[in-house]
Amino acid sequence: MAQTCSHLETAELGTYCPSCGIQVRCKSCRKVLTLAARFCIECGSATGAPANNLMSTDKPHEETNNGQRNVIEFEEDTKGRRFHATVSDNAIEAISHPVSLFLTRGTNLQPRRSKANASDAVEEELLVSGTDFMLEPEILDRQAENVGRDVPKKLSPATDEQLDTQRLKELFRERGGRLRLEEPQLKAKGKLDYTRRLTYLFLYAEERAGNESVLRSTLTTILDDSSVSDGNARSWIAKESALVKDGDNVHLNSAGRRAARAYLKEVFTDEIQPGWLPGEAGSSRSSKMKTTTSKPGKGEQPTKGSKGKGGRTSKVTSNWVPKWTALGLLPNAYFVFKEKSITEKGLLGLWAIRKALGDEGKIVASKSLRNFLYHAFEFKLHIRSLESAFKGKTAEGRVLHIAGTRFQITPEGMGHVDKIVQESKATTAGGAAKAKAAG
Repeated sequence: MAQTCSHLETAELGTYCPSCGIQVRCKSCRKVLTLAARFCIECGSATGAPANNLMSTDKPHEETNNGQRNVIEFEEDTKGRRFHATVSDNAIEAISHPVSLFLTRGTNLQPRRSKANASDAVEEELLVSGTDFMLEPEILDRQAENVGRDVPKKLSPATDEQLDTQRLKELFRERGGRLRLEEPQLKAKGKLDYTRRLTYLFLYAEERAGNESVLRSTLTTILDDSSVSDGNARSWIAKESALVKDGDNVHLNSAGRRAARAYLKEVFTDEIQPGWLPGEAGSSRSSKMKTTTSKPGKGEQPTKGSKGKGGRTSKVTSNWVPKWTALGLLPNAYFVFKEKSITEKGLLGLWAIRKALGDEGKIVASKSLRNFLYHAFEFKLHIRSLESAFKGKTAEGRVLHIAGTRFQITPEGMGHVDKIVQESKATTAGGAAKAKAAG
C-alpha cells in the first residue's frame, strides 16, 4: 500500500496536509488519497495542484509553458462542424498526427466520459456542434486507423482466367478424389463432338486446378462415365495434335487451351441451343426430332417415334412398356399424376420401370425414361427438364445421379410413389363405395 503523508492525522477533517501542503483527501468523495495521486481511486476525480511540491520527486508531467494551454480550432461552412480543443504540450505531441487526419479527412468521434485511468495529459475538451467530448490520444489513434475503412472499394472486373475457373467449377466438381462432370449439356452436335468437348474441358479444368497434366486412364474414366469412350474416341485422342501425349500423361497445348475456352464460352451462351447428350443417337437430337400435331406444354417436347436407327423397335416400346402394362398396377396413372411436378412424374417412370424390370431397370438413362413416360403414361417431358428436376432439392434422397444422364430411384423414392398410389386407390375405393351406397 502506498505511503500517505506522515501528518495525515492532523488533517482528518481537511483536504490538505498542514505541514507539507499535499492534497490528502478527495474533494468530491473525501476518500484518502495515496502519495502523489493524480486521480481518486474511488470516484475518479482529478486532484488539484499541490500547495507545495517539496516532497514530490517525480514530475513527468511538469508544464513547460508556465500553465499555458495550446488551443486548436477548426470550423466549416454553414451548419458544418466546429472543432475546439485546449491541450497541454505533452498532449499536443501525442495527438498531432490523428488530429491532422481528422482535420484533413474527417472522422466520427463518439461522446466519451472521463475515466479514472485517463491519459497522462490534463483533461482535453473537444466541442463539435455544441456537444462535449473527451479528446484522448488513444481514441484519435483508433479513429485515424478507421478512416476510410467504410468506404466501398471499387471491385476490379474478373479476368478471363478467373471467369473460366468459375465456369469450370459449375461443370465439374471434385468427388471421391477426382473431378466429375456435373453439367452434361456441353452443346455438342454429336457423340464425337461431345467427346472432343468433354476432353478439352476436363483437361482445362484439371489445369486450372493446378494439375498441368493427367493420366490417360483418368481421362478415359471420365469419358466412360459419360458413355462416350469407344474406338472413335481413342482414335481421335491418338491423332489430335492439340493434346500432348507424354508417356502415360496427357495435357493441352496452347491450341487445345484456346479450343477449351471457346467450348466453355459456348456452353454458357444462351443463344446456342442444347445439343447432343450421352444416351442419344450419334447425331444431334435436333436433326432427328419428330414433331407432332399437338403443341407441347411447359417443360415438354415432341417425342421420337417408337423405332430407333434402321427401323428397329426400341427396347422401351418392345419390352418395358408391355411388361409394365401386364402388371396392371396403376391403370389411371395419367389422371393421378397429371397435376404433379416434373420430379414426381419422373419418379413415377423410374418406379414403374423398376417394378416391371426388377434389377434390370435399376439404372435408367434420361432418354429412355423420357420415352417410357410418353409411351406408358402419355407424359411428354423434355430430357433437360427431367435432368434438372432430378438434380434439384425436391429430388434429394429420392433419386441418385449415377453418372452422365443415368439415374436411379432410391428406396425413399419408391416409398414416395407407393404412398401416392395407395392414396389414389383409397380415394377410388371410397368413391366407389359412396356410389354403391347411393344406388
